[in-house]
Amino acid sequence: MPRKTPTTRSRHVARLALLLLCAFAAHARPTADHLRTVFENEHVRVQELFASPGATSPMQAQAPGVRVSVGKARFETTAPDGSVSLVDYNPGQITWVGEAEERSWKLLAGDAHVFFVEVKSAASGEAPPPVPMEPTHAGIVEPVQHLLVLDNEHVRVFDGFGDAGASSATHTHPPSVLVSLAKARFRVIINGKTRIFDFEPATVRWTNHFEHTWQSLSGQARVIMVDIKSAHGDPAFRRRMR
Repeated sequence: MPRKTPTTRSRHVARLALLLLCAFAAHARPTADHLRTVFENEHVRVQELFASPGATSPMQAQAPGVRVSVGKARFETTAPDGSVSLVDYNPGQITWVGEAEERSWKLLAGDAHVFFVEVKSAASGEAPPPVPMEPTHAGIVEPVQHLLVLDNEHVRVFDGFGDAGASSATHTHPPSVLVSLAKARFRVIINGKTRIFDFEPATVRWTNHFEHTWQSLSGQARVIMVDIKSAHGDPAFRRRMR
């Protein structure tokens, strides 16, 4: 009996079935849907989790680092031993994860929006040399506007806050990850040059060593600053200072 040659229509149906299968396979990987890397260099990797109720994640480990929550959400987490916990995240909440945590989770309520600042020195188990704050550091010059909320051998975390019209004296920042939680516009003077910077909610920036002054022009600024101690002595970031 002669073999039938596939028709154009049957080929189209087969291709459509293949596309649907691929789409289903992609949807079956929740972490790929909800988690993306937004920045990475030699010292940190920043990942952004964004998910709605019903989202789930299989058992996996999160590397040591800082969690910064942008939104409000409630998770049900399950440990490898089967124990279940409810975990709430609130806007502006800052948490240090000192050891890799293995959990699966289900999002019960709220739109989860969390940044994970993975600190590579902590993941390697090698702490950098002690790094004291310099006299010009923002946390010393402007301690009210740069509130120190966490300090360990790998990071210092500051909660930066300022209303429109606020301004700063000249100060410095070491290499840091900035996570903006609100919309604001700044006039910044760096090396004698005036620039306008806009911060949007849920945006991430990396800064090298630099000295500056600023004035908040509009909005209510809220920026979480994660100083990365392993990068302080890295000459690469001093070379890119200006």
